[in-house]
Amino acid sequence: TVTFTATVAVDAGFAKPPGSVSFLNGSTILATVALDADGKATYATSTLPIGTNSITVSYAGNDDYAASVSSVLSQVINKVATTTVLTAVPNPSSLGQSVILTATVTPSLSGYTAPTGTVQFLSGTTVLGTGTLGADGKATLTVSTLAVGTQSLTATYQGDTNNATSTSTAVSQVVNK
Repeated sequence: TVTFTATVAVDAGFAKPPGSVSFLNGSTILATVALDADGKATYATSTLPIGTNSITVSYAGNDDYAASVSSVLSQVINKVATTTVLTAVPNPSSLGQSVILTATVTPSLSGYTAPTGTVQFLSGTTVLGTGTLGADGKATLTVSTLAVGTQSLTATYQGDTNNATSTSTAVSQVVNK
């Protein structure tokens, strides 16, 4: 949630202006809010789009007070950070045995839009495959082609409209003969 406060100021000795102000993002009116006894209005929102928003406040004025418009405030809205956690079961495994890789992607803000999209699973820099996130925030991939030895496995969430990319810490998968 971002909170904006506007103040319509007048010269000393004059009464505070009556009426309301409109909060705008570019030319789109976000809200019209009444001025309080101090000539201030507050507007809070959590629905601004990702990117740079050009916020202004407009006071229409009346017979006694001139209209005015604030300068532009650039409000940047970033994608929500995510955390990706990778598990591999079973670990250790045997050569040719199926290993189920599960990536769980969680947004940093509770109650926020669940991440959607895909997760890429890697062994070192080799792509093993991709999985699609379900409603539970999990993607899976079953692999049976891991080489003997210790493999460094990671999962990279590709991000979506609202959620940022993230990569898991490496899981050391031991593959025995």
